[in-house]
Amino acid sequence: KAKAARIKLMSALNDGKDKISAQFDFNVDAQEVGGIEVGFDRQLNEGKVLHASYKPDKSDLELSLEDSTFESGATWTATAHVPLDASDPVGILDAARVTLKRSWSW
Repeated sequence: KAKAARIKLMSALNDGKDKISAQFDFNVDAQEVGGIEVGFDRQLNEGKVLHASYKPDKSDLELSLEDSTFESGATWTATAHVPLDASDPVGILDAARVTLKRSWSW
């Protein structure tokens, strides 16, 4: 018997160029909601996608830019994780992490 459910809602707007999503977990026994995440994707140009997601329970904002036109046969992704902890608003930029990834197919 299932004790938890994950609910995910998604919608596309602007002829499919924009996508919004929300997801959360529901614990049946405790009657509690957790694991909330909201997201937004936008296709900037052909091969370029901006993605943003936020997890309020972890105070984590993730922003990424994916580009498959920068280099032929490869996809570059730049991702920033920004902790939005209200206890130290001055240190937000110091605590942010940025990664750059390159992936390709053979």
